[in-house]
Amino acid sequence: MKLQTSHEVLKRKKRQWKREKRKRKKRRSIILCSLFPASERDWERIAKGFQVKCNFPTCLGAVDGKHDAVVPPPGAGSYFFNYRGYNSQVLTGTAGSNYEFITSILVPMVVYLIGQLTRERKIFNYRLCRARRIIGNVFGILVARFGIFKIHINIQLDNIRDAVMASCALHNFLRRISPDTYRPSECFDIEVLENGTVTAGLRSHPSSMATLKRGNNGNHQLTGKEVRSQFVEYFNNEGEVSWQDNCTQRRNLSTPLPLIRLVRTVRMLCD
Repeated sequence: MKLQTSHEVLKRKKRQWKREKRKRKKRRSIILCSLFPASERDWERIAKGFQVKCNFPTCLGAVDGKHDAVVPPPGAGSYFFNYRGYNSQVLTGTAGSNYEFITSILVPMVVYLIGQLTRERKIFNYRLCRARRIIGNVFGILVARFGIFKIHINIQLDNIRDAVMASCALHNFLRRISPDTYRPSECFDIEVLENGTVTAGLRSHPSSMATLKRGNNGNHQLTGKEVRSQFVEYFNNEGEVSWQDNCTQRRNLSTPLPLIRLVRTVRMLCD
């Protein structure tokens, strides 16, 4: 029987670790492919959902960003310290019309600010914010159901991404197999079209998952501005809905709340 040296044992262990790592990566890829959009038909289904639920055509997702509270590593100083007064990492989420997390290549659109508002632009702001509420509810459900987001996450930074991705995948999984239990109707915003009032559903709490601070919107992409102008015209002509004027008169629609739509291509999570 040949005795192995410590160097040979170490090399054999490294090969085993690499094989196990490849297997874990493959299993994770299979799981993510089954829980996130992975085909043209999936994206068409999401777009149809936004058209039916929100009267917003060719939209493939609503996006928002949050500060996810974390315990910083030793020696980090103020690197992770945010404007809310605690340490965090930025979590950007994109939700489809079915209240599931998705991913894609996107062109952002933002609302018009107070100094830019006309009647037509107020209507655009209302229609945009109406579709954008979905991501707010999704974050609210995520925080309510997964305790890791209710506290300052105290794990190694390299593992935070995996923990967040696992939570998003479980959210999608539970939403599909047990929707009535996992996300009852009170989780969602309810809008009364007759008077323009909205009963808010679940939202994430600022102490553990605060909304990102909005920057200057004057430098957003030209493509997004062009698309926004096209939607302004559409929502005030053939895409008009009967209640939009009534709703725009009852609320402030100048807060920059982004919605995203796919323009040319999508990046599949499973690639």
